[in-house]
Amino acid sequence: MADGEYSFSLTTFSPTGKLVQIEYALNRVSSSSPALGIRSHENDPVELVESFLCVSPWKHSSFVNNYAFTDMLLLVLPASVHSTRPNSASFSPLIGIRAKNGVIIATEKKSPNELIEENSIFKIQQISEHIGIVYAGMPGDFRVLLKRARKEAIKYYLQYGNEILVKELVKEIASIVQEFTQTGGVRPFGLSLLICGTDTYGYHLYQIDPSGCYFNWMATCIGKDYQNNISFLEKRYNNDIEIEDAIHTAILTLKESYEGVMNEKNIEIGVVSNNKPFKILTPNEIKDYLIEIE
Repeated sequence: MADGEYSFSLTTFSPTGKLVQIEYALNRVSSSSPALGIRSHENDPVELVESFLCVSPWKHSSFVNNYAFTDMLLLVLPASVHSTRPNSASFSPLIGIRAKNGVIIATEKKSPNELIEENSIFKIQQISEHIGIVYAGMPGDFRVLLKRARKEAIKYYLQYGNEILVKELVKEIASIVQEFTQTGGVRPFGLSLLICGTDTYGYHLYQIDPSGCYFNWMATCIGKDYQNNISFLEKRYNNDIEIEDAIHTAILTLKESYEGVMNEKNIEIGVVSNNKPFKILTPNEIKDYLIEIE
């Protein structure tokens, strides 16, 4: 039987071993605005091992800091992490870059209609004081996960008196996303997320995809034309990149696939650096960076 005969079933594998609804969700992501992130190279040993992790079925307390035990039981080493990504389509990308002294996320911001106020559209949001998030995919689905993420962050703070660790938050959100791939009466979330932040273990940049898997990146791009954008990042990224250079690199990467004239009104950039709170750059700040790269 063809995979198409299983395309309406959320919990039934096709003869080729696919959950077709998950592939549809991934296609929705690849047709979204580009998102990019870049982070620093300085992290603890466990983070360096964690190149590709799926959600563990053994959930331990957020208070426990021993990451290695449950996660490494499910460590997967694919021939190419890029092969797990969907084909590129027609929407703008998300970009993330981890710099030596911080991490940034960036994306295009396009209004679906000329009559919509541009300043009413926000793709980058703050979860907690030192954690930010950006999405590629369906805005309605993003609002649901953003609300859950903020709820988990507040819950952790009230219980332990400290801001939630970035990885713990990522695992909680990935668990929620994964549940929607195997539960009747619902559909998978039609989006991928980039989550950046800082905690006692350094700077972090994670991606969560519609299957519930999460990835730890130094620099990445999802959305339209992601393969070319990743190739561009690979040429420009190095372990000693500073946050200012990371912002310049993110803007240049977005320009690679941008259609039209890029200005401070149609891109968004979020930054966390030097242990300062997560900040979304103002249009005037973005304008200054655009002038610098000309």
